[in-house]
Amino acid sequence: MDEKQDQKPRDKHGFLLPRHPTDEDMRDLEQYEEALTRRSKRWQMFLTQLGGNLERVTTDPQTLKALCRKGIPNDMRAALWPIISGATQIRQREPEDYYERTLKEVGSDEYVRVREQIEMDLPRTFPDHPRFDDNRTVDALRNVLSAYAVRSPEVGYCQSMNFIAGVLLLYFNEQDAFWALCAIIEKLMPPHYYTSTMRGCHTDQRVLEELVRTKVPRLHAHLAQAGVPIGVVSTRWFLCLFINVLPMETTLRVWDCFLLEGSKVLFRVALALFRECEPSILQLHDAQDILVTLMHIPEGMLASDRLLKTAFRSLGSFPMRTISSQRTSKEAEVQEEIEEVERRRKEIHEMRAAV
Repeated sequence: MDEKQDQKPRDKHGFLLPRHPTDEDMRDLEQYEEALTRRSKRWQMFLTQLGGNLERVTTDPQTLKALCRKGIPNDMRAALWPIISGATQIRQREPEDYYERTLKEVGSDEYVRVREQIEMDLPRTFPDHPRFDDNRTVDALRNVLSAYAVRSPEVGYCQSMNFIAGVLLLYFNEQDAFWALCAIIEKLMPPHYYTSTMRGCHTDQRVLEELVRTKVPRLHAHLAQAGVPIGVVSTRWFLCLFINVLPMETTLRVWDCFLLEGSKVLFRVALALFRECEPSILQLHDAQDILVTLMHIPEGMLASDRLLKTAFRSLGSFPMRTISSQRTSKEAEVQEEIEEVERRRKEIHEMRAAV
């Protein structure tokens, strides 16, 4: 690791901060750590009431949701994330040696291309983080991504999965990270999010566009007038689950909610980001300036409590059935466009073949 980089400020998770914390940041951080200590005690009380049995946390969903929205203590995430995400249940449905057997298939010829894609992205995965200077972590990341490509040939490997698996490896061993990745892609996210067409992701961007129009109307009108498509910015937010978008502590707080409540959390957090960015964006009129601002404001959002309060308390209600309904209608539009692109591609291919 570069010596100059090592002198840059890092958060408690080992990630570089986007800037040196100000005195105000430090005061806020001190208050935040005190709040985390109080919340940790509430978690301990909750678990004591359950007889210390972590697997029983889902028997009291309301308390669990309230606690997750306040943040899971960092030292409890490795134990709680598999339970709340459904990774434990997915793992239990498969043979005990499933992961080892799947890894043995990685070397076959049919996975040559996906192995090449994964190899290209390994050095791009958190290159500034000390853990990823260790070949053992990189080897584990390679194995997790390769094993998932074998498990789900339709998905194979998609950029952004490396970052998701990388965060999981900060908390889990290789095999546990694999099952958590399975839960995220197969249970928590809609189908076809990480496939070649990314149909699920494109659908969600259209759903988000509608939500921004109704929940943050002034900003929506301003972006439309400036010619800034919302999806240009938000697609990366959703694919990476806000990794490399928000500071890591804030990202982990989002994950605490997402792993329990599912993909609707991504919409709430995205809307909260647009709401927080709105005053700055309304002062800008150049599309490039707006895009740069939308990309850079989130990385400085060290105040995770503020963002999540906006996400869960200030946006009003939009239940999952509303999102599901909009997904159904938008997915039909996206699928029609994908089919049209494929039809044109075939026509061009046939024309070239005829020449």
